This record gives sequence, C-alpha cells and structure tokens, in this order.
Amino acid sequence: MFLLPMPDECIRKLSLVGHLALEGSQRTEGNRDLINELTRVLYLTFCMQEVNVGCANPGVFINAEEALDRTVQLAEQTGVWRIDPKDVAAIEPILRMYDEELAASSTRTFLEAEKRLKKLLEGHHECSPLQQRFGVGLSRS
Repeated sequence: MFLLPMPDECIRKLSLVGHLALEGSQRTEGNRDLINELTRVLYLTFCMQEVNVGCANPGVFINAEEALDRTVQLAEQTGVWRIDPKDVAAIEPILRMYDEELAASSTRTFLEAEKRLKKLLEGHHECSPLQQRFGVGLSRS
C-alpha cells in the first residue's frame, strides 16, 4: 500500500492548499498562516526531492526561502503579511516542483519526507536548514 502512488484526491488537496496560500498571501488579507504554509511547502518539497533523487537545483530553494524571509521580516515591522510581487516569481517554481513531487511520489516517499520535515523543524538552526545543507554562509536574521 505504501509503495503505491498517493491518491489523486489527496494530491489535489495538498496542491490546492499550497496554491491558495500563495494566492492569498499576495493580497492585503494575507496572514502568518499563509506564509507558514508556503514555508512548509518549500521545506517539504526539498525533503521529497532529497528522498527521491536529491536536490537538483538548490538555488531555486534558496531564492524562495529568501523571499519568504523578506516577507516575514517586513510583516514583523509593518503587520502586513503580504508577499512582494517581485518575490512571487521565486516561490512559483517551488509550487510547480511540489506538484510534480506529489504526483510522482509514493505514499511511503511522502511520509518519509514529512518525517524529515518534522525532524528539520524540531532542530535549532544558526542559519536556515537549506543554507546549512548547501553550504551557503548567510545567517538568518
């Protein structure tokens, strides 16, 4: 059962949540939960790629993470949880990869990626997990 692809309904639901989070976070009604969902999608996509074949394009992940970091920093200053339009282009490729990974992954792969994500989020990091993984020397603010 775990070696089978995930059910289409589950894939559609997970995908829709991510896409709606991006759409909603581009509006003035955006909120912390939407940005958190996009961050979860970012790291879960990374974890699914790591389980499947390894990360093919680290720059895409770093760019999206930096865009989300800018969003959070600005939101903490202004109280407005909205992604800057110029940062949307950094996040859209992650959603495309997320959709591809969901469609291609077995249930076992997805569960393993979620397990890795949980472990990743439980740890304390001096810099972002992606920057640490890829050897990028930028520290998080």
